[in-house]
Amino acid sequence: MAIYGQKLNINEPFLFKLVSIIIKVIGQHYQELHEKVDLVTNIIKSEELKFWTTLITGKQLLLQVISDNKKVDATAAFKLFDTYGYPIELTLEIANEENATVDLKGFQKLLDNSKDNTRKVRINHQALTIQSSLLTNLKVPSTFVGYDKEQINTNIVFMFKSEHEVKFLKNEKGYLILNETPFYAEKGGQASDDGIIKGENGTASVIDVQQGPQKQHIHQVEVKGELTQTEIVEAQINSSHRFYTRKNHSGTHLLHAALRKLLGLHVMQSGSFNNYQYLRLDFSHYQMLTLEQIISIEQQVSKWIKGKYPCEIIYCTYEEAIKIGVLAFFGEKYEEKVRVIKFGDFSIELCGGTHCYNSQEVEQLLITNVESKGSGSYRIHALISLKTINEYLTQQIMMIKEQSNNLFIQ
Repeated sequence: MAIYGQKLNINEPFLFKLVSIIIKVIGQHYQELHEKVDLVTNIIKSEELKFWTTLITGKQLLLQVISDNKKVDATAAFKLFDTYGYPIELTLEIANEENATVDLKGFQKLLDNSKDNTRKVRINHQALTIQSSLLTNLKVPSTFVGYDKEQINTNIVFMFKSEHEVKFLKNEKGYLILNETPFYAEKGGQASDDGIIKGENGTASVIDVQQGPQKQHIHQVEVKGELTQTEIVEAQINSSHRFYTRKNHSGTHLLHAALRKLLGLHVMQSGSFNNYQYLRLDFSHYQMLTLEQIISIEQQVSKWIKGKYPCEIIYCTYEEAIKIGVLAFFGEKYEEKVRVIKFGDFSIELCGGTHCYNSQEVEQLLITNVESKGSGSYRIHALISLKTINEYLTQQIMMIKEQSNNLFIQ
């Protein structure tokens, strides 16, 4: 439609102006649209502006290629399509108007090769993540006790490396499963715990922890000395890292709630990551945040932090969780019993992660960067806790001083 609009000498976005008319026509069948006229209008306008930029930039580049070469080879056509998002149909149309040829067969070959490469990467990734039959059929008991305990005595119930069971690990890397473990396995956006596992004749550094197909926590370890299957060991997480990871995870929940409160309930978290150093949150929205909005979001989170809202942990069925207003955005398959994390009446989410006891423990939030991930998707990087924020600000001040000194030296 935008392309045909250009042919009619309409050289600006116009489709968004039709939203209210279309909703009047179909609104009786989709009543919820009447409450979202402004939202839909803004999203379509934003998408139109991006596409108009694509059309203008792409056409300029294409005309330059035709002017220089009197034709459009496969590489140029594919670059316009793959890098700049310029439709091949437009390339063919404009080239025809300029009496230039397009190597369509070559373009199609490059496109097919690109799809094959993407498919191979996906297949290779799947090959790495598909659990082997060794773990799929493994029935050894393993219980996570890390919500309440950070150090326990337990025993090794299984060991393996290169997908083969072993009876010991000696001065090497491998994997092991504990009967009980305080180590959190990476999931729900929270990084796994690290720490150490001590045995009678060796110590293992825990590098990573993932949850296997039978829910056991799979510890990737690097052993110095020797650990053997069935021996009793002392398992201890890095308490400092857990301490700050909890702050970042709770901060993620507060940040998400602030985004929805200040930008609108259309905002939906599409991913997150938090460890002991920082937090990252992906969300859907129709435009980049302004500086004023960023400041308002920080201020709202600060109010909730000062409010010292307790972190309520509720175990219930999924249906019961939905009734109390829980947010569940990812299309995940939930078990019959779910874990709900609730701060006040403003943040209620399904979550299996570790959290602060109350919002005040988060201490502070500083948004360090907001970036676009693509159409309608944005990513926020933020820091939590006074210690982490002060270290960051000190580093920024040192960088500014260094840059200023360099200017004076020059």
